[in-house]
Amino acid sequence: MHHEPIITATKAGVRETRTSPSYELRVDSDLPRRHRVILQWTLSGRGIFELEGRKWELRPEKAFIALQPENGRFYYPPKGREAWTFSWIDFLGPMAKDAFRQFRDQFGPVVELRENSLPAIRLSRLIADVASKKPRSRWETSVQAYTFLMEWWQEAIQPLTGSMMIETVVKLCEAHEYELFTVKELAAECGVSREGFTRIFKRFMGTSPAAYLRERRLKAAATLLKGSALSLPEIARKTGFSSGHHLMTALRRRYGVITSELR
Repeated sequence: MHHEPIITATKAGVRETRTSPSYELRVDSDLPRRHRVILQWTLSGRGIFELEGRKWELRPEKAFIALQPENGRFYYPPKGREAWTFSWIDFLGPMAKDAFRQFRDQFGPVVELRENSLPAIRLSRLIADVASKKPRSRWETSVQAYTFLMEWWQEAIQPLTGSMMIETVVKLCEAHEYELFTVKELAAECGVSREGFTRIFKRFMGTSPAAYLRERRLKAAATLLKGSALSLPEIARKTGFSSGHHLMTALRRRYGVITSELR
């Protein structure tokens, strides 16, 4: 029998919350969807996924893949104390099952899916579209589903590229708020060239690393103006601006106010 090389998705939930130990769903039913893939992604709280006698804890940024029908279930922890919030989507069709089975065979049924990563962003958009019943063709949905899976696959194989690299940089900058990092230094921290780092950064953050660093410097300067007694030239030196006048001009362009109004 011929099957179209397509993945369909007709049901999804953008953000659902469970708080009761009575919440449980099984994936061992053979009807009505024999070729059904359930993908659920934990946003906050904690859940449990069981498959063939093994148990996984579903913490934030963990997603599980269930291939119906099989001996498995997912549920709210019996002694849970916090709300479990998650997104989910059902992919349908033999091609969906084959593709996700190969992914799961390589990485397991529970895989990390980082919130700000490219595959997570793509999945969120796909879930929102399916949940809102937006009119889109089966082929367009299939392309988005395949693209999401391939990007997730790449993230799982090379976790230090993409989202983890950007997360490392953001955490480094937050931990050293007034450190005057350069793009070259951040690229070296990630072990890639400046050009490669800039390309990856723009892909994930939607802006250049230079613009991101400048924005952080401006925010740091505004914070010091509001909460310290340092003079304008001192704050300029501390946040990497050539002079108090240069800083004053940059703040006025960015926030539309003069330094005395911020202070």
